[in-house]
Amino acid sequence: MIQTFFSVYLVLRDVDKTLACLTKGVQWVGTGKSELVCGLDQVGQALREELAQTPDPYRIEYGRIEETAVSDTCAAVLLTASVWPPTAAAGGETAGSEGQTAAGTGGAIWIRVSAVCVREEDGGWRIASIHASTPDDRQDEGEYFPAAPLSYSDLSRNVGAKSLDILGKSIPGGMMGGYLEPGFPLYYVNNYMLDYLGFTYDEFVDATGGLVTNCMHPEDRGRADAQVKKQFAAGLPYEIRYRMLKKDGSYIWVNDVGKKALSEDGREICISVIRDISAEVEARERLEKQAARYDHLFQSVLTGIVQYSLTGCGVAFKNANQEAIRIFGYTPDEFWTKQDWDLPSLIAEEDRARVLAEIGRLRRPGDINPFEYRMIRKDGSLCWIIGRAEVILDLDGELVIQSVFMDINERKMVEQRSERLAEQVEASNEILHLALEHTTTCEFYYDPTGGVCTVPERTCKIYDCRSVYRDMPGSFAREQVEDQFHPAFYEMYERIHRGEHTATCEFKGKNGNFWCRQTLSVIRRGEGGAPRQVVGIVENITRQKEMELALLEARSRDGLTGLYNKETGVRMVRDYLAGRAAGENGVMLLLDMDDFESINQKEGNVFADAVLQEVADLLLAEAGQEHIPIRLGGDEFMLFVKKCDRRRAGTIGPRIAGLVQGILANAGQDMQISVSIGMCSTEVVGDYNALYRCCESTLKYVKEHGKGRAACYLDTSNEVGTFLNQIYTEEHPVNAIGPESSRAGDGLVPFALDLLGKSRNLDDA
Repeated sequence: MIQTFFSVYLVLRDVDKTLACLTKGVQWVGTGKSELVCGLDQVGQALREELAQTPDPYRIEYGRIEETAVSDTCAAVLLTASVWPPTAAAGGETAGSEGQTAAGTGGAIWIRVSAVCVREEDGGWRIASIHASTPDDRQDEGEYFPAAPLSYSDLSRNVGAKSLDILGKSIPGGMMGGYLEPGFPLYYVNNYMLDYLGFTYDEFVDATGGLVTNCMHPEDRGRADAQVKKQFAAGLPYEIRYRMLKKDGSYIWVNDVGKKALSEDGREICISVIRDISAEVEARERLEKQAARYDHLFQSVLTGIVQYSLTGCGVAFKNANQEAIRIFGYTPDEFWTKQDWDLPSLIAEEDRARVLAEIGRLRRPGDINPFEYRMIRKDGSLCWIIGRAEVILDLDGELVIQSVFMDINERKMVEQRSERLAEQVEASNEILHLALEHTTTCEFYYDPTGGVCTVPERTCKIYDCRSVYRDMPGSFAREQVEDQFHPAFYEMYERIHRGEHTATCEFKGKNGNFWCRQTLSVIRRGEGGAPRQVVGIVENITRQKEMELALLEARSRDGLTGLYNKETGVRMVRDYLAGRAAGENGVMLLLDMDDFESINQKEGNVFADAVLQEVADLLLAEAGQEHIPIRLGGDEFMLFVKKCDRRRAGTIGPRIAGLVQGILANAGQDMQISVSIGMCSTEVVGDYNALYRCCESTLKYVKEHGKGRAACYLDTSNEVGTFLNQIYTEEHPVNAIGPESSRAGDGLVPFALDLLGKSRNLDDA
């Protein structure tokens, strides 16, 4: 029985089988000063605590075993044995419950055991009392039996076991130590660190070769080693960051804080606390990439953007992108070095008075002025620009003017050249050629009678086309014009044949890399007014088109909130409803600020606009890149959520209403901001107008029965019915509907219309 007990207890480490060897009232005296447990419950608790710390098997070799029969049902047993702890049993290392070290002696423990065994009613023998002792005077209070000569408690005293346990549980990582020798031979690593990396102790030693430096990313080892040596040479602790190996072969970023200490045998060691900072590093990298993307976008857009403040007639530029600096005619260094900017000197004399007057009217945030004028560049040349100036508060809270503009000088020049060409329609082809020779505009010649186009050498080189095209305009279109622009291209030639003096077409080149504008002008007609000779002007308008697209995006947005304006947003919703896949649903949310007019009157436009901007920011965050946030006007908004159903809308709407109510929660303002929301899903109706009416009726219901909430059309329909029943009691009967009336089974629409006709008034219906 005694040998069976030690086999399941020390070798198999099985709590249940160990308890099966004991009586219910067993008394067990261990090797520590206060290791005394009575009864199976206390023994079970002690065994589970012990196995949680040291679950690995021990090895036992028995010495002397003596058995004395006291009676038929009772016997006394005395034995001696040698016990090897887990790592000693596997190869001479020692293990503790919270960490593992490579510095243990790995010796066996010699023990004495006396026990009393009894035969119970079921005929089986069980241990009623057991007492273990050892002559090793190094064993201390709190150690589990058996323990190695250099036990975990010895190590725990050296490194503060309880502090390590609290620290290990509170950080994503653990502790590690290494000898201050080449490669940092492993001294210590706790189980929290091993578990976090996914290793067992033996796996970690095998993976690193027993060297701490091998758990670092190869690219980080030299830097980490140099930093540690530098700090220790100065008598200081260190803090470094590097990538650490996990069992699956991946690496995590860690923050390592360590200091120098001495091991039990007097060797210098480094003990460090290691924390996983991968999420922090990834977040920082994402922010850096995002900032770089925004800066790249700011610098690479094909519109000039400047922010400046006015000091009398002086200008102080706070920000400017590369395109703006190019339009000004400066290099970046020249632009930012220049301090004596004078506003009038930047505007052509013919436009100066008008532009200065317009700028003078820009005083308050939100003031906007579109403009088109000639700018004086660094070299004194004029450059036509078109854009918009707006007063804003920048990130520093300073009132500045933000100007977004495009270089339209080439377009203006082309327009002027076209006008001159129209006035010189009778001039010879040679004169025309000379006029265009030193410009980026090219010419070609079209014979309407034969359908032949002749292209000069210069034009061929610039546009990589043939010198002669027959069967115009078809042959040129098939070779040079993208298919979608063929109708407009053919129409231009047809207009010339119908008698028009000039005709223009814009199209995209076949390879899609450039945009062109062709203008045909009749310079000679035959009898009856039929065109006989036509000159064509071709311009590369790629840059202009790109800028127009940028402006179109800007014009589709509401100036105050940045949401889509009503025209653009409603069109996008209609397009989505028309093109959505079968079975795909969306939800329309109609939002209206509660009592916003009183807030506007009480706090002023600036405060009211700020509230609208806060609400818009909430909608932008909710919409992300996929959905459609719209400012319908005033304090009314719409959010259309794609690929959404009524159930999900029941979460989105209340969340937005709650966020709006929290806008001023921490601002110390004695007022409440709220928004009422009416929602309807395309599960009810798929037409835009019908969807909007459902949302509108639901919004009206919310406004009248509890502002600051969100409700879905189908949810409020039952509430409306209940509400009407409460209003129209027996004291206020509605018109009776006789048996001859329409029935719902005859069709919902006739039935509804019949009820409508019998109602007392439209509101009742």
